[in-house]
Amino acid sequence: MFRKIVIIPTIAVLFCLVLFLTIRTFSKQGLISGITSKIHQVLPGRETTEPEKIREFPARLLDTLHSLEADTVGLYRTISQADSVAALAAAVPRGLPMPVIVWKISQSARRTPYAVYDCINDESRQRCSIIFKSSKKNDLSVLLSLERSSGFYSATGKMAVIVEQFGFEANQMTIDFLSFSSPLTVSLVPLKKKSSWTAQIADEYKKEIIIQLPMESRYAAMPQFKNRAILVHYSDEKVIGIVEKAMQLIPNYSGFSNYMGSRVLRDTRVTTIILEEIRKHHGFFIDMNTTPHSLVPEIARSIGLPYETIDRTLDTDQPVEDIVAEFRHYILEAQNTGSCIVAGKTTQNFINALKTTLPVFKHNGIKLVYVSQLVKHP
Repeated sequence: MFRKIVIIPTIAVLFCLVLFLTIRTFSKQGLISGITSKIHQVLPGRETTEPEKIREFPARLLDTLHSLEADTVGLYRTISQADSVAALAAAVPRGLPMPVIVWKISQSARRTPYAVYDCINDESRQRCSIIFKSSKKNDLSVLLSLERSSGFYSATGKMAVIVEQFGFEANQMTIDFLSFSSPLTVSLVPLKKKSSWTAQIADEYKKEIIIQLPMESRYAAMPQFKNRAILVHYSDEKVIGIVEKAMQLIPNYSGFSNYMGSRVLRDTRVTTIILEEIRKHHGFFIDMNTTPHSLVPEIARSIGLPYETIDRTLDTDQPVEDIVAEFRHYILEAQNTGSCIVAGKTTQNFINALKTTLPVFKHNGIKLVYVSQLVKHP
């Protein structure tokens, strides 16, 4: 009798342990099969049609939830066979707006009999319910209940920050920019004093370097560059010479951008010469968006040069809190479009705002990257 009393609890404990481990290691394929079986579960006497199309929906739904880094443990259960509803539950990370999550999840039903029938979003409780219904009357409806998890989404969007006209000075601002822990791209004007040494220091601190070529503007003279800026009436040889000289001064560059240049970048001949020379040296070009009539996208695509145009320019002379507010706006833009390139002049307020916004980037799933990671490759 004593042995029986001991053995029975032991068997129960072992059974619970095995059941727990089985649930913990439940595979994605098992979840798909489970959901599929629930969706195929029908009332007596009913028959479902086109099962191969119906199977696509739970698979796509799980793929989408997986891409959203959702916690899908214990994902499904049946509410009521009489109501023909399969209920699913998932916890999605913070940082990605719920409307974006709903839109991504709704795409799971494309090219299947299912479509979103209703959506109820409770912002105060951070919960959302989505009902999917099939065009086939015999198929189960699917109720997906979403709530927020404690973690943050790691891939909401990417943002590249360009620090324009960066120059080394023995002050706190330079130290703060160089020691910034996340990726930054600094643009150097090759005609400035100490530009070569600045490039070397920036490279040692793992900052990406782009050469900012001075170019003729339609709106302002450039006396500080004398005859070293690229002008539209220069010969092909002189334009090439200026680009090559810039590469000699800053040999550890990754790409190029323009400093001013609203007149040059509207000229087919000069723009083609500049971009062709950059392509020969395996670089890329960032258009600083000084003119809406820039020929960079058209010519870069035609010659196969990687390029991109900045999305936003920060006013870095304004107070830190105003720069932070702008960053928050650009975070929303990156979340909606997937990426954003922001540029601003080198100021102490700029780096202070960057350091202040760093945890905001993380909490909203924005990954700071080098600008080279966002360029288009024709």
